[in-house]
Amino acid sequence: MLNIVLAALALTQVSSFESVDVCQKVPGATLAAAVGGRLVDQRSINVKGLDAARCVYGIEIDGSRRAFVVWANPAGDFDGLRAASTPPLTEVPGVVDEAFTVTDPETRRVQLTGWIRGKLTVQVSGERAAWVIAIAKTALSRF
Repeated sequence: MLNIVLAALALTQVSSFESVDVCQKVPGATLAAAVGGRLVDQRSINVKGLDAARCVYGIEIDGSRRAFVVWANPAGDFDGLRAASTPPLTEVPGVVDEAFTVTDPETRRVQLTGWIRGKLTVQVSGERAAWVIAIAKTALSRF
């Protein structure tokens, strides 16, 4: 995808992401501004027993609602997500310690996976690479 205010905690101390509210940590209006859009809606999703959290954002860009998803995962997930990703992977420098994108061949959605070394793995998905990179940079700056 958050009842815990992450700003008050070091993310390395988070032992479970079940209560992490990504929407609170990464406000939709901030993400909408990063892509020149307007926030329409946002929804936190946490699943009991899943060591990840996410927020789904609806952002209006050029008159159409676009969906973006921001996931917060443990730092240790990065290598496994890289290994499980279907090539081709495109390295994206300058976003965070390490980041890459993949494009789903069926849906054409782009997913960026970024790693704040020793702290957090974040995934962002959306329709266009430029939007996903802008959202990822903004989201990662909030962690």
